Amino acid sequence: RAYNDFLREFAGADPRRLLTIAMLPFWDVDATLMEMGRCAALGFKGFLFANKFEKVGLPSFTDRYWDRVYASAQEMNLSINYHIGFATSQVAELMSVEAITASRETEHLALDRRERARSQAIGLMSQGDMLATILTSGLCERFPSLKLVSVESGFGYVPYLLEALDWMWKTQGAYLTNPMLPSEYFRRQCYGTFWFEKTTLPLLSDYPDNFMFSTDFPHPISLSPGPCSPADIPADHIAMAFADLDETVTRKALCQNAEHIYNLD
Repeated sequence: RAYNDFLREFAGADPRRLLTIAMLPFWDVDATLMEMGRCAALGFKGFLFANKFEKVGLPSFTDRYWDRVYASAQEMNLSINYHIGFATSQVAELMSVEAITASRETEHLALDRRERARSQAIGLMSQGDMLATILTSGLCERFPSLKLVSVESGFGYVPYLLEALDWMWKTQGAYLTNPMLPSEYFRRQCYGTFWFEKTTLPLLSDYPDNFMFSTDFPHPISLSPGPCSPADIPADHIAMAFADLDETVTRKALCQNAEHIYNLD
């Protein structure tokens, strides 16, 4: 409640541009439902949730234990947003103050930087496991109009993941009892974000309604030019990366999909 109240106050400086996503007291489902209702009344645009509850001794995020939470979000027509930060403790450890301080003090700084680059790149794709779990768990069947967002998912590996899931869905016989394919569930109600990718963007036309462009500010890996970043300013990046994409696809990625997901249209 304290964080959500602060966030609302902070966003009050320009509520047309600063849109709020509420954090939830997941350790208490009844308290979570109460906070969801309170934040919805305050104008929040969605809810932040986690995808590795077993790390803290709670049921999996697709377990029916959480169905009241998902049902409430679906009824409110507000999105559930899964952030990469809860998915792997390794990412948190690598980005901790202690880890950064230690890396500065070590004699093997170059090696540490290489390891951080590898681990963070792999960490971004940890959302693939979350997406696969959502699409094969029955969650989408139980809540067919619930909007599920993978924050900082990236884009390029997702089409392959969906194609692989569809293939395995058929070869393992899951389609016999569940004829709707994982990729069809994804197209209907799942979403992701991306920022620095260029070479994979031609595939975006296959999923024009499911992805949103982000600057990822203020993370070190964001599109924030500076002495430690290879990034162009977002406007220049967009002009170059989206140059060969269909204008309709580009417009959806830059604004229209977000308008739909967060009820801005």
